[in-house]
Amino acid sequence: MDLIIRARILEDSSLIVRHLFENSLLLVASPEYLALHGESKEPIELKRHNCLVYTMLKTLNNWHFTRDDEQFSVPVSGNFQSDNGDVILEVALAGLGFAQLPIWMVGEHLKSGRLQQVLPDYKTQTLPFNAIYPQNRYVPLKVRCFVDFMKLKLSENTMYK
Repeated sequence: MDLIIRARILEDSSLIVRHLFENSLLLVASPEYLALHGESKEPIELKRHNCLVYTMLKTLNNWHFTRDDEQFSVPVSGNFQSDNGDVILEVALAGLGFAQLPIWMVGEHLKSGRLQQVLPDYKTQTLPFNAIYPQNRYVPLKVRCFVDFMKLKLSENTMYK
């Protein structure tokens, strides 16, 4: 392997990690789901909703929110779990529940109205987006250039900040 891009908190390892950006998550649902089941005004209300759970997070059944320096951790549940964000996105677009997904994954659907942000006054958790490569005395120029390019391009795009 020359390089891996990971969007998660990493365990200790012998790999080199270069932070690229913070991967902000948004809480979203389709207008159809919201019309049938109502919106939530507070995070605690998520307990009564069908939440589409991403199983690759260690905090799998707890969604975290912050507002005015107050933190909330809400245990959620639902009838659908997956380790694939694209699948969770499709299920949310089909109107089957709330999902916490990265802004870059849902941005176009928010603009088109196919999804709506829920609890916009609350910040959701973020995950670091990192470039990872083996620890060698010699890091190939192509790897260094690619990581520098990604960091530059991502810093120019305000959607990732």
